[in-house]
Amino acid sequence: MQRKRNNSTSSSSSSSSSSSTSSSSSSDTISGSSSTSPPQGSVSNSNLETSQGLALSTETTVAKKGKKRVRNESAWIKNVRKRQRNSGKQYVSRTGKTVAEKSIKPPCTEKCRFRCRDKITEEQRQEIFKCYWGLGTLQRQRDFLNSCLTTLKVPYRRVKEGAAKNRNQNCVFNFMVNGAGVRTCNFFFINTLGISERTLRTVIESRNSSSTGVTPEDKRGKHAHHNQVNPEIIQSVRDHINSVPRIESHYTRANTTREFIDGGLTVKELHRNYLSRRGTMPSASFDMYYRIFNIEFNLSFFVPKKDLCDLCESYKNATGENQLKLKEAYEEHLRQKDLSRKEKAKAIELSKENGETLVAIYDLQAVMPVPIGNSSAFFYKSKL
Repeated sequence: MQRKRNNSTSSSSSSSSSSSTSSSSSSDTISGSSSTSPPQGSVSNSNLETSQGLALSTETTVAKKGKKRVRNESAWIKNVRKRQRNSGKQYVSRTGKTVAEKSIKPPCTEKCRFRCRDKITEEQRQEIFKCYWGLGTLQRQRDFLNSCLTTLKVPYRRVKEGAAKNRNQNCVFNFMVNGAGVRTCNFFFINTLGISERTLRTVIESRNSSSTGVTPEDKRGKHAHHNQVNPEIIQSVRDHINSVPRIESHYTRANTTREFIDGGLTVKELHRNYLSRRGTMPSASFDMYYRIFNIEFNLSFFVPKKDLCDLCESYKNATGENQLKLKEAYEEHLRQKDLSRKEKAKAIELSKENGETLVAIYDLQAVMPVPIGNSSAFFYKSKL
């Protein structure tokens, strides 16, 4: 039995309205002078093979969301630890050791020939320290260090006869203070930033090995998956799932985007049907099919209870005397449904005649899939 409900009409020129009491779904439609309420087709769920080619396209303004939550890699402990480390904050290492927060270290002494502590004040050092650790990523910090380095060309070197010196280029350390570069010593430079000698040496070595003088990007953790699945196979899974007829829950669609398909099916059966359709062509495994089904689609296999009409279900499930008691109310229920449809048809004709009447139609019409199983009472007994 198909359970339908229609609430119709509100008119600007003539106030006529009617409503029915059977319920299955809800939607809002504005019909003008030349528009009518489109009929909603029925969906057969008795045989997957015969109905799989019928895809039901639904339009909704609610963003689609998968049945299972999508993993949030940014909230993983290792990624949180990495962000804290790159920001100079306290964090717990993989071995459980607490690493202290980065802090600025004392400047060089008065014996420094560059007189660094006289050129840069303590407030300016704090500003440079915050700027460096505020970058938050290792690559940007390396770029910052590279911008503070300048290659120093030595006029001449003393080389002993027969012994060549393979020395790297010398670097000059500079901080930008008030728009001008201020040269500092190595000790003052690393203590102001609160970094180690190894961090600075890595940037210098990368700079010397590069022909352009630019620090190359860190390649760690950037490789893709080595065993990649053909995108055509993934798309074939999506196409197969989209071909399964389904409907949305009209009473709860304002709060959810979940759709429902025949309760007699399972993901395993869908995958078996998918394999039979693919034949000899490469196909996805059950794990991949199940993952795509849960992450990219929001589908369930049971009939939504909120879409069932209480009176229709009570009359259908009643037996003997109980059904006789409900018969009069049920017949009145059906008469009200027919009257509601007639009122809607009159309002639509009125809007077509004068062209000035705006008809608001609230279409609560849907066809619920019939549950199937190996026994006659399989579906409802499973709900007890």
